[in-house]
Amino acid sequence: AKLGVSWRLKGNDIQVELLPSQLSNRDLKAKVKGVWARDAATSRLGRLQLTADIQDAQAQRVHRYLPQTLPIDVIRYVQQSVRSGKVPQAKLEVKGDLDRFPFERSKDEIFEVKAKLNDVLYQYVPEIKGQALQWPALMNLQGDLEFKGLSMAVRNASAKAQGPSGLSWKGIEARIRSEEHTSELQSH
Repeated sequence: AKLGVSWRLKGNDIQVELLPSQLSNRDLKAKVKGVWARDAATSRLGRLQLTADIQDAQAQRVHRYLPQTLPIDVIRYVQQSVRSGKVPQAKLEVKGDLDRFPFERSKDEIFEVKAKLNDVLYQYVPEIKGQALQWPALMNLQGDLEFKGLSMAVRNASAKAQGPSGLSWKGIEARIRSEEHTSELQSH
């Protein structure tokens, strides 16, 4: 890993700059850069401007990189439902006041993740201790995944039902729109 950081202090205000850096571990490889700054008079958590180009991520380990401000049930669900697979390419962009994260209603602030999925095993109804699974997992899931604010979309996806049914789908389009609290699923 090559990591460059600089910082400035002025009274109670602070700025930390993550210079263009390369990171890698067993979970992923990434090129990142960003700036976090806090003006104590205007923001409790500060403003963040961060970009990351991610490659070769292990889908089953993505829960380790979710913001810890998410409810523990969300993190646990991702950990239990995404069983295996690859994210060969992803891009993350965060820009805004973290007091308002994930910037659901802001036009000037951004929280966006775009990822390619490859051969993902997704157990959308995870196993509950002591209860048998009622729904088959989706296997060989491939497609484009996007998070924008609190909205999520899956596009150009295909998958197969795990188990003896042999069902397969192509052209899957799914959306969860945060502002409407609705979801859609289409398959061709």
